Amino acid sequence: QQLEKNTHDNTQRLESMTAKHDKELEEAKREIQNLDEEKHKLCKDVEALKVDISSYIEQLESCRQDAEVKLQENQDQLNDVRQQLSHALSQIDALQQEYDKSTHENAQRMEIVTAEHEKELEEENGEIRHL
Repeated sequence: QQLEKNTHDNTQRLESMTAKHDKELEEAKREIQNLDEEKHKLCKDVEALKVDISSYIEQLESCRQDAEVKLQENQDQLNDVRQQLSHALSQIDALQQEYDKSTHENAQRMEIVTAEHEKELEEENGEIRHL
C-alpha cells in the first residue's frame, strides 16, 4: 500500500514535471520561432539596406564621374582663357611698342619741323630787318 502510494505520488510528480517541462518546451519553441521571425525580418532589412547602399554607391560614383567631367571642362575653359589672355597681352605689348615708336618718330618730326619753322622765321625776321 505504501508502495502504491509512493508510486502514485511519483507518477503524479513525474506527470507534473513532464507537464511543466512540456510547457517550458512550448515556450522555448515559441521564443525560438519569434527569434527566427525576427532574424528573418532583420535579414530582409539587411538585404534592403544592401540594395540602398549599392544604389547610393552608384549615385555617388555617377556624381564623381560627372564632377570629374565638369572639372576637366572647367580646366579646359581656364586654359583657353589663359591662352586668350596671353595673346591679348602680347597684342597689347606689340601695340604699346608701336605706339612708343610712333610717338618717338612724331617727336623727332616735330623737332625737325619746329627747327625748320624757327629757321624760316629767323630768315623772315632777317629779311624784315634787312628791309
